[in-house]
Amino acid sequence: MTWTYRWGGRIAVTQDRLPHLHEPAPGLLVGLGYNGRGVAMSHVMGRVMAERVMGRAPEDLDVPMSPLRKMPFRGLQMMGEHSAIWWMRLRDRMEIMLG
Repeated sequence: MTWTYRWGGRIAVTQDRLPHLHEPAPGLLVGLGYNGRGVAMSHVMGRVMAERVMGRAPEDLDVPMSPLRKMPFRGLQMMGEHSAIWWMRLRDRMEIMLG
């Protein structure tokens, strides 16, 4: 079997596994961290962001605003994730080669 299409990319996973809405500067909105549910969550976040752009107060939004924060030990986490992804890709290739 040959795959015609494939998806690849990063999934934005937040430390608390919840989507985040940020307003780092007036008029600049950032919605991220859909944690593998991007298709559905992006539509919800788009609606919430539109409500904010139209003047709805942050405390009245369905997704709470949160401050941007650095994730502690993110570098170590990324090293572990890259190692796991490399290992899984190797296993996929071996499975394809060995049938």
